[in-house]
Amino acid sequence: MDSATASLLDDYAALKAEAAAHSAQGWSPSPVEGWKDEFQVTADSLAEFRCHSISGGTINFPDRPATRSAMPQPEFFAPRTPAQIARGHLTVWRRCMQLISALPKGHLGLYRRLAQDDGAHGAQRWMVPGIGLVTEASIRYAYYAAALSEKLGKGQPIFEIGAGFGGLAQRLVPLLDPHRYIITDLPLNMLLAYTNLSGRFPGEVGRIWLSTDRLGPARIQIVAPWRLTGLGLTADTAINTVSFQHMSMRNLEFYGDAMAALGVRQLYHVNRDVKRDPTDVPCSSYPFRDRFEVALSREFPFVGRNVREELMVARQPT
Repeated sequence: MDSATASLLDDYAALKAEAAAHSAQGWSPSPVEGWKDEFQVTADSLAEFRCHSISGGTINFPDRPATRSAMPQPEFFAPRTPAQIARGHLTVWRRCMQLISALPKGHLGLYRRLAQDDGAHGAQRWMVPGIGLVTEASIRYAYYAAALSEKLGKGQPIFEIGAGFGGLAQRLVPLLDPHRYIITDLPLNMLLAYTNLSGRFPGEVGRIWLSTDRLGPARIQIVAPWRLTGLGLTADTAINTVSFQHMSMRNLEFYGDAMAALGVRQLYHVNRDVKRDPTDVPCSSYPFRDRFEVALSREFPFVGRNVREELMVARQPT
């Protein structure tokens, strides 16, 4: 293990300890996500995290094998079976076509470029004719980025809640050149996002994980949820994709207050409008909805998932 990785894993251990100390706050994992921080991350699993079960909460089938259990044990994924390969090709092709059909007019070329996945960190890729090598994650990130390119101006600061391993950020940063890109998430996902993004944007990714960390000049800042306020951070736009849908009402109230503290003027989100688990909150019942007016609301183009894509704009004070 090299010294940089050893230092990062030491910081991650300290981050988890600080998270435990702040666990009474509303950011803490909902009942359906508490398993994430139980994994013991090693240098090998971090280097190839996209083919390891530590990333199981950030990627879907067919990027990871279909399993009977909710989440596999901490281990590298087994080779895909012929049946999984066939099903995976069909799934990715179908979803890619659905997303292309919903793109803003004239954005096909941009989508084709953004949808390609370079396979970093062990990603399991699929060939889509006319697009190239992709993953289930990359075709969704490409759609979000193409949609946001129409709605956001260049240079505007962005706040992403629940960024996974940073796949959307890696596309939006060069596309929109935001003055600052703030990411917050659960500790494990902050580790994965830092690993992915620091390799793509050397010197441009900072961490505000611990009580001793201070805001620096890096334009991409990965910030622990309990550190979001008090740093002088602001953001014009907040983004959340398939993350609010796993949160409890208490979590949503916490992030609603965080958006208000950062001065967020618009929110783009893609989330379920149905309950899958007992503590889920359908997007039509989010507690911060009354702070916004809905500028766009439509079914996300994965057929049968009852997922809404919405752009919400802050109400003007009266």
